[in-house]
Amino acid sequence: MAVARKTTRASPSRKSERTQATIVEAATRVFAARGYDAAGMRDIAAAAKVNPALINIYFGSKAALFRQVVDRALSHAEMIEGDLDQLAERWASFTITGISRDRKRMQASKRALQLLMRSAGSDTARLTVRDIISEQIVDRVAARLHGAHAQERAALIATYLLGFAMMQRVIGIKALAEGDSDSCVRYLTQAIQRCIAGEP
Repeated sequence: MAVARKTTRASPSRKSERTQATIVEAATRVFAARGYDAAGMRDIAAAAKVNPALINIYFGSKAALFRQVVDRALSHAEMIEGDLDQLAERWASFTITGISRDRKRMQASKRALQLLMRSAGSDTARLTVRDIISEQIVDRVAARLHGAHAQERAALIATYLLGFAMMQRVIGIKALAEGDSDSCVRYLTQAIQRCIAGEP
């Protein structure tokens, strides 16, 4: 007597989530390589190996898809949590050595930074990046700070972190890419700590 095999199929919702994730990943690569204006929906669909119509169905527009891409690329909510006295060193260590020790994370970081650089030439992309950096990083950090000029101090912290990452991983400044990482962590920690404490 033959026994029927039980087959397991992914639910439609789970399959939809996987497809959307595939599209976002492909869009990240395409936007990082070509910039917002030069990246076409068909290019993204080809990179994701999906029907172009699915992008419109799931995201509605290229602008909406780009927002999802940038939001995911800059999403490090867990980095905002924890003891305020330890945040400066944690941020500096994560930015300088934490990412570089993980090959997969390093590649994702480089792609995200390339994405940010190439966004500067498009008003639509630049404004989206500006808004998400404000929401994901500046506003959340500012909410943790005490004293005057919290937004300005938080924006400077974001500049230190993103600026270092850009100069090290995309521009390739030798002193940052090949220099003494312990010294870099120490100096960056001190700069960030001044912003946290509100010191001149």
